[in-house]
Amino acid sequence: MKKLIALPPLALAVMFVASPAFAAETKSQTGGATAAAPASKWAQMPAGNPHKLRKVVSIRSADKDSWNIHKAVTLSAGSSDPSCTWDGHSPIKPKTLEHAVLLIDTDSAGQPTMYLTFSDKTWIKRQLSYGDTSADSSWLASTPSDDWNYFVLFEDTKPGAAPKTLIDKRYRVEIFPPKSATPNVKAHCDPERPDAAVSTAIVANRARTQPCEAGTGSGGEPH
Repeated sequence: MKKLIALPPLALAVMFVASPAFAAETKSQTGGATAAAPASKWAQMPAGNPHKLRKVVSIRSADKDSWNIHKAVTLSAGSSDPSCTWDGHSPIKPKTLEHAVLLIDTDSAGQPTMYLTFSDKTWIKRQLSYGDTSADSSWLASTPSDDWNYFVLFEDTKPGAAPKTLIDKRYRVEIFPPKSATPNVKAHCDPERPDAAVSTAIVANRARTQPCEAGTGSGGEPH
């Protein structure tokens, strides 16, 4: 971990605060002013194809233009499996994603890069790869054998909507130990990794009651 000293210019986005857009006023037929419905406070993106993660989490694939973050995303921590640890590795559990700030940018070579600033102001930088080399990818991932593995996905905020329907741009981050071929890593986490547990969405999918990831967080990109 590194102490947060200086990040690239995009990191200045952490100073933005998410707040709902002001509703514009429109004139009713009777001449009175009525407030329009407030717009979503989240940036939107065209939905890709629907998928399921571990048969219960609805996610969307996205083209390469959708992954970059233009205003910082603040994450809320989700559930995790306390047994999904990395014995002999320090720390054996990753930092919590509660109040972590996520940024993703693309370098000059077209490689996506993740900056993740934790609530204690330490931060990490990870080179990511697309989960699919085609134009439509289900996740971004950093999966070295000697470090925690990070996956970034898009939550499906309008389940059942047709592809290309605008959905809120909501990111999901999951942290895993490396695959069990790495010493001291339990094999029971392998099937729950996104690179092993994403499938085309079908009605018959069953819900898991116990997630296996070591850490989870999600948050929307504000306007």
